[in-house]
Amino acid sequence: MLLAAGGNAADAAAATIFALNVTDHGACSIGGEAPVLIFDAKRREVKALCGQGRAPLSPAADCLVHAPRHPRRQRHQRWRPVPSVVDLCITLLTHYGTDVL
Repeated sequence: MLLAAGGNAADAAAATIFALNVTDHGACSIGGEAPVLIFDAKRREVKALCGQGRAPLSPAADCLVHAPRHPRRQRHQRWRPVPSVVDLCITLLTHYGTDVL
């Protein structure tokens, strides 16, 4: 339906990612990863949108993970990337989408 309304593959990909976050949250999550490959037919080139969150840049965050007796350190704490799926979809739509969505 989206494509019939004038949308393109980028619109459909973003819509699918958002829909899966609602309908199949166990397999797809805003906090997960969403790599996307785009073939730009006009430029004849492939672009990769990473969709992987960045680790914190703060040295204080490093201290929390590696300090053995830091009061805020939890037993199972690990590095957690900042969720980037929403940013990925916005970037995808901004650069490659139409005005359908």
